[in-house]
Amino acid sequence: MKIALLGYSGSGKSTTAAILGTEYGIPVLHLDTVQFMENWQERPAEQSKAIVADFMAANDSWVIDGNYKAFHQRQRLQQADMIIFFSFNRFTCFCRAFSRYMKYRGKTRPSMSAGCNEKFDLEFAKWILWDGRTPRRRKAYADMCEKYKDKVVIIRNQKQLDSFLKNIEKIKKSVDICVFLSYNNQALEKSSNGMWLSLVERLVWDQDAAGSNPVIPTTWNSQNATKR
Repeated sequence: MKIALLGYSGSGKSTTAAILGTEYGIPVLHLDTVQFMENWQERPAEQSKAIVADFMAANDSWVIDGNYKAFHQRQRLQQADMIIFFSFNRFTCFCRAFSRYMKYRGKTRPSMSAGCNEKFDLEFAKWILWDGRTPRRRKAYADMCEKYKDKVVIIRNQKQLDSFLKNIEKIKKSVDICVFLSYNNQALEKSSNGMWLSLVERLVWDQDAAGSNPVIPTTWNSQNATKR
């Protein structure tokens, strides 16, 4: 399983990545830890790219959290079995980022490099509210979702995120059952895949953006999910 998380700052990507890594038992790479060294010093670009490339090459399964187009984003999206796009509105992201700052003020949160104490300054606030949501950036996200629509999960609010995380355990259990059956009886592989697809179909939601459920691609099936 390879999962790429992208989206707006303050929407919960890092926290979700950690949860997915624990749930699936696979390594997690927070790209903020690649971009920044101790005390918010930026790492040289070529060194950062090498870290990401080495991580992807060394692991058959992974969770990678962050945008960073220069850090092999095209390869990440191509290789991912699932792409989770966080499309929270700017005001929600602003409030969440400020709440995170209050929680970790004077400390380093788990998804950052050591010595990078949490900060919330004017530049970051401007990024959340405006600079990170220019028409060009919004179009790039829209194009990504269209290009990879068969494996993109779009999460627009906290209710959708809660619903997704609540059901991911059911998805994992179904995958584990399918893999176990196919390993122990090749004759059951077809039926086990059918079982998995049936479960996914029950978990596919098509509610509008105001609903409580995320948009999950109807063609995301056992072939996507059982890659390890």
